Amino acid sequence: MVPKTKRGKVKCSDCGRILLMKDQGLKWDKCQVCEAIICVNCMWYNRIRKEGFHSYYYDVVRVCRNHVI
Repeated sequence: MVPKTKRGKVKCSDCGRILLMKDQGLKWDKCQVCEAIICVNCMWYNRIRKEGFHSYYYDVVRVCRNHVI
């Protein structure tokens, strides 16, 4: 599912921007739902409520445009 090009490059699934593999976590990352590659400009964030032992807390997940709530 990861569209790789030559010389360790990948392509953003939303805008088509070419990114280097070594820049993962800095300039791009994967959607935490479908694992599509998304650049920093195309990232969206969803808030998820999680239950703890005594209370609840919120966690933030990185998603692509297709999974924005």
